This record gives sequence, C-alpha cells and structure tokens, in this order.
Amino acid sequence: MKIIDCPVCREKMLSTQLYCEHCDILIDGKFEHDRFAYLDNDTADFLEVFVLARGNIKEIEKQLGISYPTVRAKIDRLVEAVIGIKEIEEQQLAKEQKAKADSERKSRIVKSITRKY
Repeated sequence: MKIIDCPVCREKMLSTQLYCEHCDILIDGKFEHDRFAYLDNDTADFLEVFVLARGNIKEIEKQLGISYPTVRAKIDRLVEAVIGIKEIEEQQLAKEQKAKADSERKSRIVKSITRKY
C-alpha cells in the first residue's frame, strides 16, 4: 500500500522509519520519497511500460491492448503528473529557502543584541 499524501491535510508526507527485515534494523529519520513515488499506481505502471517500450506508441498499444487515443491520454496524464510533482518540489524548495533565510535573520538579530550587552 502506498500512502504519500496525508489523509488529513493532503500535504505530501515524509517517511520517518526504514526497517530491514533481514537484519532487524530500524532507522529513524526524515526520508524523502523519490519524485516518482508520488505517481499513482496506474500512472507509475504506465511509465514503466512507456520506458521499456522506449516511447514507441505502437509497442505500447500492443503491450497494453489499448488504442492510440488511449495511449495519448495516458501520456498526457503522465506529463501532467510530472509537472505537478515539479511544482510541488519547487514550492517545497521555496518554503525551505524562506525558513532558512528567516532563521539566519533571527540569528543575526540575536547576535547584534547580545553584542550590545
């Protein structure tokens, strides 16, 4: 089961634990997902077929047993999903940069206040 969006607020979730069944090791931390992990299962499956068919639409039609317009529609959905993922990544980066700048600004203010005393 793939849960990437928070069921409460719909924001993207981070994994906080990794577990190895072989070694019985548990690692806690913040682990970001690969950008393609945000694709729904159908779109991810189509991406795999698309790549393995080297983008050959005739081959995709044959492998999936679907028509040309259906292949084109799936490609369009894949493109829209990737654009959406890139936009989310850009928003997250901007948010992180703003938080870092705010933290640095606060640190400079504290240093300037402590130097006066």
